[in-house]
Amino acid sequence: MRWNEVQERFPNEWVVLEATKAFSKEGQRYIEEMTVIEVVARERYVGIRGTR
Repeated sequence: MRWNEVQERFPNEWVVLEATKAFSKEGQRYIEEMTVIEVVARERYVGIRGTR
């Protein structure tokens, strides 16, 4: 799945991703494809961040 697909399938949601295809170039990491591992509930995210 590419980033634009994640945005379309999970709009306005926090997700945990796993990079399934990536490469490094000039000290930067580029993710080409990913898998959504989990959709994070807003309440859980707020608890992690400590903000509302």
